[in-house]
Amino acid sequence: MDSGVVARVRAAVAARPALALVVCLLCVHVTRYLLVMPADAHANGDGHYIYLYARSLAYDGDLDFRNDYRICGDPFGLGRDHGTGRPANLFYIGPATIWTPFLVALRHLVPVPEGAPPSVAAGCHGRVLYALGLLGPVAIALTVALGMRIARRFASPKATLVAGGFAGLSSMLTIFGVHWWPYAHVWGALALTLAVLAFLRAVESPESRRRWFAVGAA
Repeated sequence: MDSGVVARVRAAVAARPALALVVCLLCVHVTRYLLVMPADAHANGDGHYIYLYARSLAYDGDLDFRNDYRICGDPFGLGRDHGTGRPANLFYIGPATIWTPFLVALRHLVPVPEGAPPSVAAGCHGRVLYALGLLGPVAIALTVALGMRIARRFASPKATLVAGGFAGLSSMLTIFGVHWWPYAHVWGALALTLAVLAFLRAVESPESRRRWFAVGAA
């Protein structure tokens, strides 16, 4: 590699070490995802029901789960009508609010094989879900980035980088952001770090209405 390029990379890393760490973590976990996750992706367990919120909104434009359960399945047998005239989904919609805009785009951008079964064409599993799963490594990187911004208020830059590296490479984020990304865990961690950072920023400038509004939004 050209020595000038190496020198510029080193200078960039030295100038923004936290950013360099976050980019490295993103690359590591995207690579892990591409290597270990099957292309015919499925959202299992809790993640199946969380994903159905996003699937129903992106593909049907509603939250009526009758066809979702019919095509994608109801493995826990939860889709009972509790008096609303529609089958219930007792799981949480939070992560689906992040996934839905991306799923709307992916259903038009990711080709579905000709002759694919209805469950694949409807986005229950397969390539579209596999592509959506790349958001998991992004969530890991963002959670670590926000966590380091919080930690930097209480610890030295070196300690913050070390903690960020450990969190990004050896915590449960590495499992729930790649293997089990449809579960709520990594998304809850991301939401929590965002809320804590927003609160700390508001406390630092209590006169700022914008920052307190951000706390409420987070």
